[in-house]
Amino acid sequence: PVRWFTLLALLFLIRFFFIGCALFFLTRIVVPVNLSLLPVFVGISSLSWILGYIALFVPGGLGVFEAALAGMLSNYIVFPVAAFVALILRLLLLFLEMVFLGIALRFYQKPKESGRKKLGKRHE
Repeated sequence: PVRWFTLLALLFLIRFFFIGCALFFLTRIVVPVNLSLLPVFVGISSLSWILGYIALFVPGGLGVFEAALAGMLSNYIVFPVAAFVALILRLLLLFLEMVFLGIALRFYQKPKESGRKKLGKRHE
C-alpha cells in the first residue's frame, strides 16, 4: 500500500510538471515569456488544479481551474491573454483525456467467462 501511494504521488508530480510545461509553451506561442518563468508556470498550473479539485460545488473544477489559472497568470501576462491560454489549456487537456480513453478502450480485454452458467439463461 505505501509503495502504491508513493508511485501514485510520483506520477501526479510528473503529470503536474508536464501540464506546467504545456502551459508555459502554450503561453509562449501567444506572447513572449522568459524561460526562467517555467518553474513558476508549473507551480501556477499545479495550484490551479488543486483549487479546482477542492472546489466541491462544481464538477471537475470546471471554471474554477480556469479562473485561478487566468488570475495567477495575469501577474505575468495581460488578463485577456491569460484567460485565452487557460481556456485553450483546458481544451487541450480534455482532448488528451479523450485520446487516452480511446487508447484504453482499444486495448481493453473483457474478462473471460468462468465455467458457470450465466444466470437468467436457460440451457437445455
